[in-house]
Amino acid sequence: ITMKGDRASVGGYGETIDKNFTVTEFQLSKGDRFYMYSDGIVDQFGGERGKKLKNRAFVSYLDEIQKMPIEDQQLHMKKFFDDWMGELAQIDDVIVVGIEV
Repeated sequence: ITMKGDRASVGGYGETIDKNFTVTEFQLSKGDRFYMYSDGIVDQFGGERGKKLKNRAFVSYLDEIQKMPIEDQQLHMKKFFDDWMGELAQIDDVIVVGIEV
């Protein structure tokens, strides 16, 4: 299941300061895993052609690793991101949070 977040800065600026964010509820079961991530990871340039990673490619990657022990995913993801960036500079803040119920 993919859920899109609101397109507004959490810190707020200008007209987004008083923005009400969408509240979404869903049922989780023991063993479920979910991931939240900032746009910094999908906007990062890299790969063989120096293009953005993009959401579809990152979600596909998460699908590949989601059955690994959650403790191993951090190291695997760090290597994936470093390999993607290669020699290019990181252009934005990057956060990925994986949670297992």
